[in-house]
Amino acid sequence: EILTYPEEQVIESHYTENPEKLGFVALAVLVFYNVSGGPFGIETTVRAGGNLFALLGFLIMPFVWSLQEALMTAELGATFVEASGGVAWVEEAFGPGVGWMSGYLGWIAGATDNAIYPVLFLDYLVRVIGTESSEMNPVTRFCLLSGTSILLAYINWRGLPVVG
Repeated sequence: EILTYPEEQVIESHYTENPEKLGFVALAVLVFYNVSGGPFGIETTVRAGGNLFALLGFLIMPFVWSLQEALMTAELGATFVEASGGVAWVEEAFGPGVGWMSGYLGWIAGATDNAIYPVLFLDYLVRVIGTESSEMNPVTRFCLLSGTSILLAYINWRGLPVVG
């Protein structure tokens, strides 16, 4: 059965004859913001800057950092009312081939990035317990890493209806 929608609900295509191209500086800024986040380096930051400056940085920088991200995402999200998010933005700027590549590479980056977190969690847990990661039985390590990955995948899967 084919679903039809009233005309006012149909989203127009955002393709134009001569779309504006994203400049080099703007592209560099987008790439920088896409790859420079994460929990890595916290220990080094505390060691290098001391407790006060590290805590100030961790309390202040998220607001400074996320302001431009939030504004950009709000503007682009209002312009492209689609579930594909950033892929639609890249597709509009560079065409369908680059949009597909952006989506694929984003998926690969997410999969490899998310594979790091169970390992980090286990390494921190082992340090808290007081043993070394190298002393752990490989089967136990595999089971703990797999269990953590399955738990995180389940949480993501349960959240899908919420975000669409």
